[in-house]
Amino acid sequence: MTAPDSTPPPDPKHPVLDPDAARSDLDRLLDRAGDRAFELAFIKRTRMYRLGTKARHSALGRLLVGRDGVTVRAMGEANPTSGGAEVWLLHASGTPGGRSVPWDYVLADEGWARRDDAARAHGQCLVTEARAVLVVRLGPDPELRFLSHPWSGKVEVSYRGRRQIIDLYAAESRVVRVFPARTPMVAADLNVPTAALNGRAPASVVPASGTPTFSPAQSRFIEAVRAANPPAVAVSCPSYLGVTSSTVNLFEHTLFMPEARGDDPRLLNEADLRHYAHVLEATKCPRVVFSGGDDKQHRVMEILRDLAPGVRCDLFLHASYPQFVEDLTWAWVKRWFDSARAGHVHTIASDKAGYDRFVASLGLRGAVLLNRVPGPMLEAPELPEAPRRVGVWLSGETYRKIPHAMLAAVRMMEGAVLHGSGLRGRAREVVEYLGVPRGEVAEGQLTHDELFAAMRRTHVTLYVTFIECCPMLPLESLHQGVPALIGPNSHLFEDDRYLFERLVVSFPERAEVIADYAERAIRERREIIAAYRAYYPGYDARARASVEAFLRD
Repeated sequence: MTAPDSTPPPDPKHPVLDPDAARSDLDRLLDRAGDRAFELAFIKRTRMYRLGTKARHSALGRLLVGRDGVTVRAMGEANPTSGGAEVWLLHASGTPGGRSVPWDYVLADEGWARRDDAARAHGQCLVTEARAVLVVRLGPDPELRFLSHPWSGKVEVSYRGRRQIIDLYAAESRVVRVFPARTPMVAADLNVPTAALNGRAPASVVPASGTPTFSPAQSRFIEAVRAANPPAVAVSCPSYLGVTSSTVNLFEHTLFMPEARGDDPRLLNEADLRHYAHVLEATKCPRVVFSGGDDKQHRVMEILRDLAPGVRCDLFLHASYPQFVEDLTWAWVKRWFDSARAGHVHTIASDKAGYDRFVASLGLRGAVLLNRVPGPMLEAPELPEAPRRVGVWLSGETYRKIPHAMLAAVRMMEGAVLHGSGLRGRAREVVEYLGVPRGEVAEGQLTHDELFAAMRRTHVTLYVTFIECCPMLPLESLHQGVPALIGPNSHLFEDDRYLFERLVVSFPERAEVIADYAERAIRERREIIAAYRAYYPGYDARARASVEAFLRD
């Protein structure tokens, strides 16, 4: 006998609708995850949370944490074999194998920067190349995880009277687990291969059958290249946003290495690199253009030459001259130039005008590829006159793209509101301290679709950087109908007097000059976009011709 239903009969005047009735468990799970994310974001915006964060970062807060906390001191030093002095902190937990504490609870000085990394705790890790210190209070048996790779430096870890200097250099990228409460802190058998920590198995190079196995995406890439039979394929790292945008707009077929934007290329091991070389060999394309030129791409080039000696390898370099001061970039440049001298690399191309002359002065083949943006050019968006929305879209905060003068310029503009992404660390601190009015501001980077939509909600884009070859973001902004200000460090608009005078800021370090340029660009934004729409077809033709000449060579 069935028990009577205790649920009261429905009230016809007030029917109960179940919005979840037709939804899947996955939909409800995603809703709960969204609610949790909203809850966390809401809490972090509250005054009490901000006061607590301020208290933790005060001198007294640092003192209290330091008494029983783990201190990590990046020494700014490295052994002679290493290419740099980088320290990457990936994880900090109170117990071995536990979840990492939120990075807001790590008291780090200004030498540390947060780096977006979807594979790491809370989607970020802490990185420095200089002398820098951080303190974090954890449990009685804490665990830290550091990235160990060919450009790693030395780090000192201190905890409750214990102190150990750890040399993080390794010829092949790994993750090192450090246990500050133990002596020694690092045990040789506790180094975990990065492939395992990435949640994937190491790439299979050549199974026992003798035939390489490829992922579905790699198989589709191989089939597409074989069907199209292009003169060249390109290789790019998707986490290098500007480099990848440049590459895919110039070359029809681009192999992403690693495949996902959130994967760190530094964690690719020798087996992974051999696998990517087999993918390129399987396309049977006679020419490969390595775009970006990091050490991983160089190693793939070497392996590919062994697999297919007849394949021509080129470099598409996106680094500018001032970057020679960077140990890592300088090491990469020397490695590729030496390979060109040895005849292993045919041509060194750049998206910086005049770089071909520099390469030729070294007795090497050089070329310039002009960056372009495909797709329709939109009219200026219809926006209210006030508030005036100023976009600052960052892919990173380095000496090459220091945003502080731009942020100060927004503060100086009457009735201006900041919109942007990639604003974290010191940039966010500057915004908060200066009281810059904010609209839609994200700490992380946006996808291209999100970025373009966000741009269309602004009146002007500021991208007044100090060092560029040929920036992609200003072209993308102008294609979205939004004027973009740039610094005087590329060839863009030097052949159009009106656009050059309106968009190229003559003094990129002077906030008042940037503010004046931005005010004028907002006033004349429709005229500027009309001039750009008339200018761009001729520029695009020259960009296409530069690629065609490069591929004919």
